[in-house]
Amino acid sequence: MSEHDTRFPASGDPRVTVSVFAGTMAIVVSGLYLLARVGFPENPSGPVLKTLAVSLFLIFLPHAADYAMRSPRRTASGVALLVDPLLSLAGLLLLSLAGLLASHTDLPMVYLFSGVGVSLSLWVFWKWLGEASIKRSLLFLGGTALFSCWVASELWGHIFQNPLSDEEMLVGKVFADSLCHPAIANMVKTFGIPSDGLDGVKYFPYHFGSHWLLVRLSEILGLSIFKAYGLGFPAIIVPLFFRSLLLFAVCLRKFLYDPGTDWNLRSDAWFWLLLAIANIGVLPEPLHVGLGLGRNWHLSSESQALGLMLAFLALSASVSLFFVLPRLGDFAQRFGQVVVIGAVPLLLCVIGWSKVAPMCILLPLFLFIIWRFRLYKRLHILVSALVAVAACLMLLRLVSPPLEYRVFPFHILWAVVEGPSKALFPLFYFLWAWIFISMRVWVQGLDTWQEVRAALTDRRLLDIEVVIVTCLLSVGPGVALAIPWDTVHFFGDFQRWLSLGFLMGYVGFFAHWFKQSEARRDWLRELTGLAKPKYLFLSMVFLTALATVCYNIASSMFRAVRNNLEIRAELVAAADSASSDSRATGNSGGWIGWIEKRNRSGMIGLRRAIGQACSVPEDKLRRLPGYKTIEALKQLGRSPIHEKRKTLLFIPRSNVRYWNISDQCRAVPYIAPGLTGMAMIEGLPDERCEPLLGYTFEIHQPKHLQAGKGTVDKGRLCARCLAEGFENLTVLEMTGDGNNISVIRLSCEAR
Repeated sequence: MSEHDTRFPASGDPRVTVSVFAGTMAIVVSGLYLLARVGFPENPSGPVLKTLAVSLFLIFLPHAADYAMRSPRRTASGVALLVDPLLSLAGLLLLSLAGLLASHTDLPMVYLFSGVGVSLSLWVFWKWLGEASIKRSLLFLGGTALFSCWVASELWGHIFQNPLSDEEMLVGKVFADSLCHPAIANMVKTFGIPSDGLDGVKYFPYHFGSHWLLVRLSEILGLSIFKAYGLGFPAIIVPLFFRSLLLFAVCLRKFLYDPGTDWNLRSDAWFWLLLAIANIGVLPEPLHVGLGLGRNWHLSSESQALGLMLAFLALSASVSLFFVLPRLGDFAQRFGQVVVIGAVPLLLCVIGWSKVAPMCILLPLFLFIIWRFRLYKRLHILVSALVAVAACLMLLRLVSPPLEYRVFPFHILWAVVEGPSKALFPLFYFLWAWIFISMRVWVQGLDTWQEVRAALTDRRLLDIEVVIVTCLLSVGPGVALAIPWDTVHFFGDFQRWLSLGFLMGYVGFFAHWFKQSEARRDWLRELTGLAKPKYLFLSMVFLTALATVCYNIASSMFRAVRNNLEIRAELVAAADSASSDSRATGNSGGWIGWIEKRNRSGMIGLRRAIGQACSVPEDKLRRLPGYKTIEALKQLGRSPIHEKRKTLLFIPRSNVRYWNISDQCRAVPYIAPGLTGMAMIEGLPDERCEPLLGYTFEIHQPKHLQAGKGTVDKGRLCARCLAEGFENLTVLEMTGDGNNISVIRLSCEAR
């Protein structure tokens, strides 16, 4: 590694290309969200456009300082790369504070952020278009749009998020994860603490940073919590995650690996190819899961995406500060040393508040770097490290769920890897780390272990050391402890993206070295064409990998479209059969089965069936058995927050329109607190729902609804209401033949 001039090349600032990439993704995802809801009575474009504008504000805010950074001295010193992640963090903080203020006032602050976001994005896009040919720019934008379509299909092709989340509930398509987190977020919004709201307001020790942020976004955008999860997360947090990862790679390239050549990022095919392959994958999805590689957690877990985003912004700022600070004046250096004392512990705690796994990896990594560079001899670094350790330990006690982990050697191989795939697990689990390490060692020309040891002693392979330590820290919990499979993946996911960031930052340097080395001439002399018989196997591997990537893209998009059509068809089918007294559980054979029933006259019938599924008028939704219950809960959700803070919600078991809305007994209880923002009383599942492991049920003792409860006993309910510190009770009863829902409000203080 060596230091190079960080002046941006004539082909443009790579930060601008990164922002254009993220901005294009936000635009495409927002447009696809609108498209996914076409045909429904509730599909206003206003909230989507406001969400997009706020996303553009966060993406392009760092470029507001570009005008002040135009001087050659500041550009050459890399100050812009230091300011960029700091302004991104400041933008998140500013938007969060605005959301907090919006919850207490009626000021339409969203229009201020929207105006700034749209103006900055238009200015940056215009400047970016003038830095290269239109053909090259359009090719880049087209590739970004295609990748964004795949991202949207991954977001909405599974059961975690969906633009039709409200309508899903009407046909019983509910999943505990999709309902549990909005319920926690609504309790954070109403009471200020993480809780499930199922039986009073019990504190649930959990990393609720993402819930808090989405609450703030919902307040400034005027969205419900469910809409904030279904729209705010895909259109705001996901593009910011990609921007932070790419910014980290740019910082590594400009400070550590820049060969001093012109770098046109929009034309760097290897850079973007690595990003696409790492996300889409070169293995078929069943094999990918069988190897224990998990799913794209940054596209399915709000907390993971936010935690990784904050982590890479912190890493980008740290790398930039490490190289920029020595080039600044004495006052700036002293000021930076003071800031480090508080900034490092604060950032680690904010990351841990959002997601515990990245914090648990970054803290030991920070201590390793201090030891490796012997920075403990500097007082401000030592104080910062001690404060960081103490703060992170205190935070862990507050946000760690009440689970006990026992020692289980190599549990990860038995929990997440299937059968004989265990032998291949290390190869694919650390794939990007292996590739990066191999490239670095090759370029350094280290042929013996003695040479590797000498390079480590001279600290010439510090980046490799960081990657190796990160991999060990990521896999360590799964190797030593019996922890849930999803927790294993959250830890392992961090090394995947950190290794990829290093690889993307280094691949340009490697390509430049390879072009100038004798190895290239030797390879070209041998590899004159893949048509030679001895290269037949290599060509087949390449074509198979390419075909797998195309298959993964197509299957993901098909799955998202199929799920959307399936929900529409089941809504129509359930509405058509609502005259009978059968319960809509979503078991209608799927959209293909429904279309086959209607396709009695060839292609004309098929087109008519698809047309009916694409348009779901409100009168059909009103026929659904659970429609009035869901609408009553939404209406309660519009109550003033001061009323919610002193009112408990009770839904008796006799209200089968609510409790039997789905056969997913662990998911149904979360619907009411998730939609209303009100805490329930006696909202736990009954004893027939087994097993109650994970989620938030561990904080309740007993974990089931006790016998004799769940019935309307106003004296008992009011006594419990007063014991919990509430004054009022709202009862949601089913009346008559079950087609009407009655909302009864009781004042328990008057009894």
